[in-house]
Amino acid sequence: VGSGGEGEAAAAEAMGLLTEHAYSLLRVVSVHVPRTGSIARLVKLRNPWGKLEWRGDWSASSHLWTQELRSQLQEGKNHSDDGSFWMSFEDMLDYFRSVEACHVRPEWAEVRARGQLPSLGAAGVGGVGAFELDVLQTSDVEISLVQKNGRGDSSHAMSDVLVLVLSREGQSYGGKGGSNGSGGSGGSSSEGGGSAGVAGIRLVASSDRSLRPCVTCEALLTAGKYLVLPISLRPRQADKPLSYIVRVGSAKPLLCEPTFIADAQVSAALAAYVKSGGKPHTPFDSMVVYTRHDGAGWISYAENRSQFGTFTVELNQEGSFNVLPSRGSLASLDVIRPQRGQLLQVLTRGFDDDGYSMRSSMQFQMSPMSMAAEAHSPEIEGGVHAPMALAGASRGPTARDMEMGALLQRMGFSFL
Repeated sequence: VGSGGEGEAAAAEAMGLLTEHAYSLLRVVSVHVPRTGSIARLVKLRNPWGKLEWRGDWSASSHLWTQELRSQLQEGKNHSDDGSFWMSFEDMLDYFRSVEACHVRPEWAEVRARGQLPSLGAAGVGGVGAFELDVLQTSDVEISLVQKNGRGDSSHAMSDVLVLVLSREGQSYGGKGGSNGSGGSGGSSSEGGGSAGVAGIRLVASSDRSLRPCVTCEALLTAGKYLVLPISLRPRQADKPLSYIVRVGSAKPLLCEPTFIADAQVSAALAAYVKSGGKPHTPFDSMVVYTRHDGAGWISYAENRSQFGTFTVELNQEGSFNVLPSRGSLASLDVIRPQRGQLLQVLTRGFDDDGYSMRSSMQFQMSPMSMAAEAHSPEIEGGVHAPMALAGASRGPTARDMEMGALLQRMGFSFL
């Protein structure tokens, strides 16, 4: 259990709690309170330092205790000063901001590897490091992505982290490395993924993108090859990549090899993530914009599913507060050609304790039978914002499209 940040320090310390500090969760109970006839939900916590205890309701000196309740919970009248204390579940929700469970699975196999993530903004970086899993037989798998938590360093800013598990039929990602070894344990905070496909990439599972020291996803993987992709989208200086540790634990042995994937595959993976949990908006037939709100901010992605019309989307998020745009501007305009998808914008929360908000407006234009070239403002130089071909996209207008175009021309229509 982790207590809150600097903005809550004074209130918490006045009640005997330390901020930016981890407490152990020992017990969770519901007890009948004879004095009020109500049910109290209580938690027992412990400060590992063995001192400084909670001073509020249900603390050692609280008037809410009766001899009967102390006996029921095996709490002696003379409380030992060992750092442990009781508090109401409601107070825990008010003063603590996270709970992490540690899975102890000594029989599991485990491998850990270090890596670095570049900034995945508007400028292309060529690709990122990833890990290929070769699952030999069906197995439960738990994958964690860990970054430095900044504990004791007030100048350290947490970045957003996200881990995706992907598959792509008939694709081997290559790479060199070893297999996983002996068992271990790891903390978790997870969210199941979807299976939306873009450009041949299928999302098998994902964590939530979050400004936390660790994110985790779990999946039951059948035999085959999978890709584990660590991602961070918060803008940062090119010479300051994010260092991380990835941990793969599995109920049955599997092979794990480091590899490298190109920007286009990273874009396709992010598109699948947005589609799996995003809210779709359809301004025209065959034109869809998805927006996903996750633990670190918002991601917007658009698809032009038509065969021959261009799709223009103007995105204005200039009313947002305390967010960092991946494209360097809160306003963007993109002309997307047929059978293409594009990651429009990523907004990531800024300073964690200052609050944040997002305001967004979109304007759309569809140009049927347009042959206009794609256009982008701000300009795109590769990277995750570059347009990508949709899965199963044709190479150009079909014969039927050409016949329809010729018919419209004979009727007096002209095309850009």
